[in-house]
This record gives sequence, structure tokens and C-alpha cells, in this order.
Amino acid sequence: MKGLMKRLIKDQGGQALLSVLILMALGGLTISPLLTYMSAGLKAGQVHEEKMYELYAADAGVEDALWKVKTAAAGLPGAGDDPWEYSLADVNDRQLNSTIEYINSTTYKITSNPPPVPAATAPQLNPMSY
Repeated sequence: MKGLMKRLIKDQGGQALLSVLILMALGGLTISPLLTYMSAGLKAGQVHEEKMYELYAADAGVEDALWKVKTAAAGLPGAGDDPWEYSLADVNDRQLNSTIEYINSTTYKITSNPPPVPAATAPQLNPMSY
């Protein structure tokens, strides 16, 4: 038994191959989950960016409607009038729909709705349940 241990310690042939195989196995086991995690992060970033553009477009519609109210633009609704609906073209590459509704002499209700992103260009995510 003592002779076998001395021979194993002296004869180190193949230990480099064993070390490389172990490192490759560990790398192979960690790279797949890492790539999956990065892919999910990229998709979530795309969705966040798209929602941010929608929010900015809606904000632009509200600001435009506020400007129309402040400057008493032609077509502004008054008492008993239907809400004024109009569109803004090319706001963050979208057509934006805004509505100005008369409430009373000092109050208007402003609504701005960007259309949803077309399904062909929207990133697809799997639904998650909590």
C-alpha cells in the first residue's frame, strides 16, 4: 500500500488533463444559466424601454393639450360641447390620440393615449405567475 501511494505521487502524468476536464465541466454547467439570465435581462430591458417611450409620448400629448388650453386654441370645447379629440403624428414613432374635455370654467380633463406597440415589433416574454 505504501508503495502504491509513492508511485501515485511520483507519477503525475494525466493530472493536467483531469484538471482541464474538471474546469471545462464547471464552465459548461455555469455558462448555460448565465446566458439564460442575460437573455431574460435583455428582454426585460426592451420592454422597459418600450414602456418608457409610451410614457414619454403620452406626456407629450398632455403637454400639447395643456398648451392648447393655455392659448385658448380654436376648437377648444366649452360648456355643453363634446370632448375635442385630435391626433398628433410621429411622437416617438407613434400616432398619439389626445382628448380635451370641458369640466367647468376653470377645469379641463386631458387624456392622452399612445397606441400599443404592434405585436410584430414587441418583444415576446413568457408570462410569469407569482
